[in-house]
Amino acid sequence: MTSKGELNEDGFATLKAGYVIGTSEWVIVTQQLLDKFGAATLDDDPIAPRSELGA
Repeated sequence: MTSKGELNEDGFATLKAGYVIGTSEWVIVTQQLLDKFGAATLDDDPIAPRSELGA
């Protein structure tokens, strides 16, 4: 690991359990995003909108 806490050529092998490697922003998952994921993964069981599930 470098002095800045970045990963080096050894990657994750040099990190100890519990070391914080960073976080990412939350992503809002919309129905459109779910539909695109289903299409990209050839999912034949699409996730229905909540309105269709009676929720």
